[in-house]
Amino acid sequence: GSSKSATSANNSTEQQQQQQQQQQQQTHQSSDGKLNGQSGTPGSPLISRSGNGSSSSGGGSSGGGATVAAIKQRLFNQGLKIDLTPRRRRTRYRDYMRAKLATKGPPIPAGELLHAAWFVRLIARYLSPYEASRVCSVCSVWRDVLYDLPFWRELRLCLPIRQLKEDVPLLSRCCDSLAQRCIDSVKLVNFSDDCLSTFLIQIASVEKRVAELSLHNCTITDKGLETLIDSFSNLTSLCLVGCNDLSEVGLWSSLSPKLTNLTVTDCINVSDESVAAITQLLPNLTCLELQGYHVTDNAMTLFSSKQAAAIAKLTLNSCWELTNQGVLNLASSMPHLQELSLSGCSKITDDAVDCITEHMKQLRSLDLSWCQKLTDVSLECIACDLGLLERLQLDRCTTISDIGVGYLSTMPRLRVLCLRWCSSLSDTSLRHILNIRTLGFLSIAGVSRMTGDGLCNLIRLQQLHNLEVTNCPAATCQVRGFLSMNMPQCRVIH
Repeated sequence: GSSKSATSANNSTEQQQQQQQQQQQQTHQSSDGKLNGQSGTPGSPLISRSGNGSSSSGGGSSGGGATVAAIKQRLFNQGLKIDLTPRRRRTRYRDYMRAKLATKGPPIPAGELLHAAWFVRLIARYLSPYEASRVCSVCSVWRDVLYDLPFWRELRLCLPIRQLKEDVPLLSRCCDSLAQRCIDSVKLVNFSDDCLSTFLIQIASVEKRVAELSLHNCTITDKGLETLIDSFSNLTSLCLVGCNDLSEVGLWSSLSPKLTNLTVTDCINVSDESVAAITQLLPNLTCLELQGYHVTDNAMTLFSSKQAAAIAKLTLNSCWELTNQGVLNLASSMPHLQELSLSGCSKITDDAVDCITEHMKQLRSLDLSWCQKLTDVSLECIACDLGLLERLQLDRCTTISDIGVGYLSTMPRLRVLCLRWCSSLSDTSLRHILNIRTLGFLSIAGVSRMTGDGLCNLIRLQQLHNLEVTNCPAATCQVRGFLSMNMPQCRVIH
C-alpha cells in the first residue's frame, strides 16, 4: 500500500511540473506577441516607475520574462532603437579635393600654366633679386609680372658708365628698366664729365624718381657734380666714394637742403672746410658718414644745436687728427646720438671714452675699432654707463684684456660683440662672454690664445646666431663640427 501511495505522489508531482512549464511557455508567447504589436495597447507603458508590471490582457505579471518584455516595449515606444547600420568613414579631405577639382575644371596645360600671372608670382617668392632680374628675360609676360613686385624699390641699379657710354641704346634700356621697376636708387661707377650730357639725356624721364645717388671712383669735377645733383630734384641721399677730383668748392655749390643722408669716404680733399659746408647747407641731416684724413678738432664745433639734435648716426672713420678734445666737443653737443663710429681715430684714449659714456647715454651702437690706446678702463666705463648699448666693436684693440671683457658681461642688452684680432684675450674672456644672455653675434676672428675647449663651451649660448672664428687657430674642423652639431641655430663663419 505504501508503494502505491508513493507512485501516485510522484505522478502528481510530475503533472504539476508539466503544468508549470506549459504556463511559462504561454507567458513567453504572450510577451512576444505584445512586443510585436499583436496584443496590448500601443504606446501604453507596461511597467510603472516603481518596477511593478501591468498587463493590458489581464494575464497577470509574474516572473522575469514579463518584466524583460515590458522593458523592451517601453524602449521601443520611446524610440530608442538600436541602429545597426555601419557608420560611414570620414572623408572630408577627399570630398574637399573632389569639389575643388570640380569647380576648377580640367587641369591647365603646361604651356598655358607658364604664361599665367599667378604662377609667375608664386615662383617669384623663391627667387633672389639677382635671380629675378635674370628671369625677367624669359618672356614679356614674366617681365611685366616681375616688374610689378615691390622688392625692386629696395635695390640699387648699378651703371658702369665707362662701358655704357659707347652703347647708348643699352643705357636707354637701363633707364627704361629703372622706370618700370620703380627703382629709386642709382649707383654710377667710373662716371666723368664726358658722360654727363649723354647720361642726363637718357635719364631725363626718371630724374624725379631717383632719391638716392651714389658715385664710386668717379673723375667728376665740382662743376659736373653741381650739374648732376641739380638734375635730381628729389634727391635725399648722396654717397661719394673715391671721388678725388672733388674739393670743398664742389660741396659748397652742390649740396641741397633736401639731403638727409650724406657719405663722403676716400676723398682726399675732405677737410674742416668740407665739414663747414655740410653743417651749414644740410639742416635736415640725420645720418653723416665721413672719412677725413685732414679733419681736426675744430670741425667738431661747427654743428649747430638743431643739426646736432637731428643727427642720429655719425661715422668718423680714420680721422687721424681727431683727439680727446674733439670728442669732448662732439659728445657735449650731441647727447641724443644713437650710433657713433670712431674707427681708426688712433689718437683718442680712455678719457675720450669717458666723455662719450658721460654725455651720450642714448647710444645703441659704438665702434672703437683700431683705437689701440684704449684699455680696460674704457670697457668699464662702457659697461657702467651705456645700459642701452646693443652693438660694440673693438677690433684691433690689442691692449684690452680678459678683465675688460669681464666688465662687458654685465651689459643687459648687448647683442653684437666684435673682438677681432684682440691678441690679449684668452679662454677667460669666453667664460665671461657666457654670461651675456642676449648675445646674438660674436666675432673672435684672429684671436690666437683661445683653445678648442674654450670654444666648445660656447654651446651654452643657445641664443647665438652667428659665430665668426676666421683665422682662429683653435677653430679646427672637429671644433667647428662640434659647435654646428650642438648649436644648429648658429652659423659658424670660418
